[in-house]
Amino acid sequence: MKNELSTPAINSTMFNSYKYLDNSNNDIHITIDNYLEAVIQYRVSHNKFVSKAMHQRLAEHTALNVMDTKALKYALQRATVGAVTDSIKGLHLQCRLLESQLANPQAWACYPIIDKLHITVDVAKDEIDDLYSQSPSIFENSQFKCSKTKPKRQKGQFYRDVLTFSLKTDKTAQIRMFFGDYAKDRKTKHNKLRIEFIPARFTPEQIKVFFRLIKRSKCINNYEKCMKKANVTRCDVAIDLLCIPTPLVIVDKPKVKHFSNHKDHALKNMRFVQTMYICQQKKSHITVYSKPEKLLEMSSKKAKDRLPMLINEDGNPLAVTRFENVYRTQQSGGALLLQNLHKMSLLFKSVEIYRPDILGNLDEAERKLALRDGLMVYFKKKLDKAAFKARIDMLQRHAMFINRKAFKSMQDEVLQILQDCIISPKA
Repeated sequence: MKNELSTPAINSTMFNSYKYLDNSNNDIHITIDNYLEAVIQYRVSHNKFVSKAMHQRLAEHTALNVMDTKALKYALQRATVGAVTDSIKGLHLQCRLLESQLANPQAWACYPIIDKLHITVDVAKDEIDDLYSQSPSIFENSQFKCSKTKPKRQKGQFYRDVLTFSLKTDKTAQIRMFFGDYAKDRKTKHNKLRIEFIPARFTPEQIKVFFRLIKRSKCINNYEKCMKKANVTRCDVAIDLLCIPTPLVIVDKPKVKHFSNHKDHALKNMRFVQTMYICQQKKSHITVYSKPEKLLEMSSKKAKDRLPMLINEDGNPLAVTRFENVYRTQQSGGALLLQNLHKMSLLFKSVEIYRPDILGNLDEAERKLALRDGLMVYFKKKLDKAAFKARIDMLQRHAMFINRKAFKSMQDEVLQILQDCIISPKA
């Protein structure tokens, strides 16, 4: 274990930084002096649903203490994309920075991000047909462009037609509506209207405008009643942990036994893990992944419209780890109505996050594997079933404080606003 600061090793899949910063005009430069302004700018760019003013109000009465500032200053120099330090001092400072963001999310303007919402609505066949045929005229003079999308006949894809509505000012902000029933027969009832979108790509007003046009079209009788009873089939809630490399975000659900990496993890031959999954992906689960590395692996065509990254004074992109709770109600045997969206399972329910400096207890060979696969995946492979099941006895003392009350309050707030935008889209 190194006692002095060491040069961080780099993920083998990373390219020269100048090669992949094609969108540098939109990237956000951060220093120790402008950190709060840069953090809020980053938050808003990745979460348009929460306004700049809301982020500012959240952070205006809080500040980082001396130790948190020291940890941030270190991270701005060292925590670049694809790099992880294993020095004692480095792990301690990264631990301090992570602890600060989990315990004091207000100081980091860390509102939860609603990264995905899928709902299905029980409407009659004539209402479906009217909405599908009239949508081009309904949205003709709006801020949305309506276009037909060829349905993908994937397993479980039973919708007849698909329309995509894109913001005219941002083609990446899309709402998709699926219509009808393509299945020849089915054993269970099927809601014939499905709506999918990423709320974080829109402002609340844009979402209200979209659903207000549908309501005013009168294509759906008893619009508000139908929307209140709409089934939420998926809702993803996330936060971004800034300047924290993904291998150092050690997430556990003590009663869960399923931990895994991305399917291409072994093929990429990486030194450091990029993506980890807790629970089975077909059901409700947690994903922990490197947000900038995902952006940097986009195709050149898609990269032109990618979201901005945080850039340090040397012009290098900084690490950001996204913690995302993927809530799949039906696949997990539950049910959630849109009118109860704000009561959804909490972001950190039954979750523990362990201190990164726990890695200092491993020898060099063990630490190398833990950084490559993620500590929990490494333990899953190394420990026998009984020991892995009882891991909480060994790891509990390393659990970090998570300000669940603060995160719950913010999650309830944004979900309440979102459900109101859809159910009662008043001007």
